This record gives sequence, C-alpha cells and structure tokens, in this order.
Amino acid sequence: MPTDYAVRLLGAAIDYAHECVTPVRPQDLPKPTPCAVGDVEALLWRLNDALELLYEALTEAVISWEPVIQTGDDPVAFFHVRTRRLLAVAATSARPDSPIAIGDRYLPRGLLLAACTVEITVHAWDVAWSCRRDQPVPPPLATGVLELLPLVLTTGTSHLQHGPPLPVPDGASPGDRLMARFGRRVSS
Repeated sequence: MPTDYAVRLLGAAIDYAHECVTPVRPQDLPKPTPCAVGDVEALLWRLNDALELLYEALTEAVISWEPVIQTGDDPVAFFHVRTRRLLAVAATSARPDSPIAIGDRYLPRGLLLAACTVEITVHAWDVAWSCRRDQPVPPPLATGVLELLPLVLTTGTSHLQHGPPLPVPDGASPGDRLMARFGRRVSS
C-alpha cells in the first residue's frame, strides 16, 4: 500500500474522529459503548494509547507495547494533542516504507497506518453512537477503510475484538457496510 495514500486516509479518519470526540462532555464518559472496551472514557484512553503507539512507531521505528498514558486527565484533550502530533509526524516521517519493529517481527509502515486508520474510524463512530449522536462515517472515508480491511483483518479473527459481521441491505451506504462489518447496527 502506498504510504502517501495511507497518510491521507489516516488524516480523513482523524478529521472524522475529531467530529465524533470533540462534543464529548464529562457526563458522557461513563456511557457504555458497543465495543468490548467498556465505557466512553475507557474507549477514549484506548484510542489515545493507540495514537501514542503509532507515534512511537513512526518516530522510533519500534513499538514497545508499554502503557504510555495515565488515566485521570481529560481524555478528549489528550486525543486532540495526540492526533495533531501524529499527523505531523506521519506526513513527514523519513523512509515512508521502512519497516516497524514489533517484538521480533517487522511490519511495513503503510500497513501499520492502515490498521490504525481502521481502529480510529470504527472507535470514533463508537464514541458518537455512545453519546447518542448520529455521526455516519463519510462515504469516501468508509470506502477507503473498506478497501483496507483485507490487509488488516481476517474473517477468523475480527470478531474477537469487534463482534461478528451483521448483514446489510442492498444499497447500504459505505459507512453502514463498514460498521456492520464490525458488528455495529447503524440503521433501525
């Protein structure tokens, strides 16, 4: 996958995530989410952790898997800081196709960006849904993420974190198809 395309799609996912996360209020933090993470606060911290790991990977070409943030601070403010910092480094990182070390294995940088784009998009939708806001994934972003799925998920493992895929009606929007792939019911 071309890294410049992965960076553009990551930028679109972060823009969408900002729309979903910015309106979160303190009273929204204990609300349940449709994913296994738990409540909105836990999900935001998980997103922050993923953003920090990706930043570490892009700047140091290695992922340590150590927890990188502490709970108790404002997860929305952390999210905005981390996404701005991540976009800056993703667009300018040297050797865009160089591998990232994860333990004793290596992953191409573009594939890591793709996996994070999927994670950010799906969980941004989860945050909006949990806060009872209708925030569909924009069609161009959803289409791009759907194209990434075969690179980062297998049908045998995706249900372990996201739930089994749901059927979608003919003519469903790309966003509805994407979220149904992760076990999310978007339409009534």
